[in-house]
Amino acid sequence: MAQNDETVEAENIADSVEERVAATETPTDAVATAIEDSAAGNDDGSDAASTDNESGVSLDKVAAILGSDADAKDMPKNMQRLMTREADNNKRVQKSIKGAKTNSRWFVPVFVALLVIGLLWVVVNYLTGGSYPIPTIGNWNLLIGFGLMLIGFIMTMWWN
Repeated sequence: MAQNDETVEAENIADSVEERVAATETPTDAVATAIEDSAAGNDDGSDAASTDNESGVSLDKVAAILGSDADAKDMPKNMQRLMTREADNNKRVQKSIKGAKTNSRWFVPVFVALLVIGLLWVVVNYLTGGSYPIPTIGNWNLLIGFGLMLIGFIMTMWWN
């Protein structure tokens, strides 16, 4: 029986919403007013003024704040503090973005190239038995390859 009462109440709310939407009221306002009327026991579909709901905040104020129609002075104190805090956070983020250090566009390709060239140098040296990339210096090719990779790794520490 309780479920049937809930169904009837939901149908009454739906009918009330349809009537209000048909009367050129915005759908959001119609839903809010119909739910408010139902909660207040006003199922006759009459258009009641927005009154305080269980939380003590009028629906007009809520709609004004959500719709950005309200001035800061019309907002509750906690909303004013929230908006002030949000504005301060946005200023801090913008300031930190402006002050961020970045490397030149050539920096990343150079250190990646040094790492890859150094690796290839060492691999070619091992595959050829020390006779290439520079045949006359032998195993010193390993030092050149590891030196190139070391310079690339050091550059990664300076990367911003």
